[in-house]
Amino acid sequence: MLYHEQLASLLDRWRFRRGTRRLPTHGDFRFTDLQPWIGHIGLVEIQGGQTAEPHMKVRLAGRRLVEYDGADFSGKYLDDVVPEYARGEILRPYLTCVRKQAPQYSVFTPDNPELEGYRMHRLLLPTTSNGKDIDLVLVGIYVDRWEEAEGNSSGTIYDLMSLTGS
Repeated sequence: MLYHEQLASLLDRWRFRRGTRRLPTHGDFRFTDLQPWIGHIGLVEIQGGQTAEPHMKVRLAGRRLVEYDGADFSGKYLDDVVPEYARGEILRPYLTCVRKQAPQYSVFTPDNPELEGYRMHRLLLPTTSNGKDIDLVLVGIYVDRWEEAEGNSSGTIYDLMSLTGS
């Protein structure tokens, strides 16, 4: 179940562009299709998607994603930029998205009771260039109450959410 209105509408757009096929292609999306979510989306390139451990490279990060991460990770591999303690929790859904060739929705909540109500919603939408292999994932991320958190956290979503990995 998807509990975020903007991400639910992004999923609807992905389904519309997919049509009756299993996966949409990159070319199915126009810039105007993504405009309502533009600051909250990113593109992650999947290299070696059919291998046991594909590499995931940030091709594009929207303005809000840059704020959440505390830096622009465009052109960098997720393994290199996601803190080690959060890698399992952050990267596992990408692997599931690639293997199942299906959207993945995650909600992360902070462990700190003082931060009740803060949530990070993330939707991963697989796309293909050849009709069968996932080689690009469209990522949508929203953080509830982020504006309130900006002055109280150390500056990144990982710190706010106290992601521990698993």
